[in-house]
Amino acid sequence: MATRTIPADWYTTTESLAHDRATALRQGWQYIGPATDVAEPGSFTTGDLAGLPIVITRDVDGTLRGFANVCRHRGALVAEGCGRRRTLQCRYHGWTYRLDGTLHRSPGMTLDEDVRLPAIAVATLGPLLFAAADPRTEPLETALGPFLDLLDRVAGVELGRLVHRCRLEHTIAANWKVVVENFIECYHCPLVHTETLPGYGDDNYRIGQFGSLHTQHLDDQRFCFAYLFPTTQLSAYGHESAFVARAITPEGPDRTRVALDYWFLDDCADDAAGRYVEWFERVIGEDKPLCESVQHGLASGAIDRGYLNPDAEAGLAAFQQLLLDAFDDA
Repeated sequence: MATRTIPADWYTTTESLAHDRATALRQGWQYIGPATDVAEPGSFTTGDLAGLPIVITRDVDGTLRGFANVCRHRGALVAEGCGRRRTLQCRYHGWTYRLDGTLHRSPGMTLDEDVRLPAIAVATLGPLLFAAADPRTEPLETALGPFLDLLDRVAGVELGRLVHRCRLEHTIAANWKVVVENFIECYHCPLVHTETLPGYGDDNYRIGQFGSLHTQHLDDQRFCFAYLFPTTQLSAYGHESAFVARAITPEGPDRTRVALDYWFLDDCADDAAGRYVEWFERVIGEDKPLCESVQHGLASGAIDRGYLNPDAEAGLAAFQQLLLDAFDDA
């Protein structure tokens, strides 16, 4: 029996996106970028958790910390880009914060209370940097445990040996949920990716669901994939010594930015890495117009709810249930 999807207008309105940002998009670990950006004491990097600007620092004592990148005075950003600094200073009125988040200076004002930047959770996985809006989020390695097993057992890719080669970004004219859903089902693979992904989506393609973690793997390709709710996707390809980390960021109800960081094992040759990036970008190029087509159809008003294949789209059904659970918990 087929399963019905969530309503079409949940993908199309400004109100729905605001609700997503206040609920589902503030949950769980989200991939940020290379941990090398904050490897040394005194370094910092900035990012975005679906509308929440963040800053991650390596304190002078070497402690990794994360905060909302929002000045406690009037709400301006306290840091931009990445680099090295002894303090973080808001360029609006000069309020200055130490790298542990505590207030260092508020020109012309003496405050009676302890003022600091709101804390978030941060963690590294090998050379990968993650953050979570809720400091009480479960440990990252626990959340990704089943995928880490596949990474070792199926792909044979060692995180500690990965080297970052490049970041490529795509803007897709579709809601973030449409983009997530496209990447977590291979029902479309035999038709759309006949040449780029032969064998994907057939009877040997394995799907797993572990709470907020969705996994896929294809043993003969030494491939494994993870989707960690709400916006992180990780792919490993053992034959190509490759690993791709995707950060999905909603920029509007019908606009999504996808940042892809391409990582390779340290002994992978440049030409082999280049061929892999070119191939993976072909796959993304095949998916992008499909996402935009879905968005156009959902916005048309022609359908209220669609149908899901209970087997081939089980991961998509689980994603929509996680959305509903997040809404109920709010």
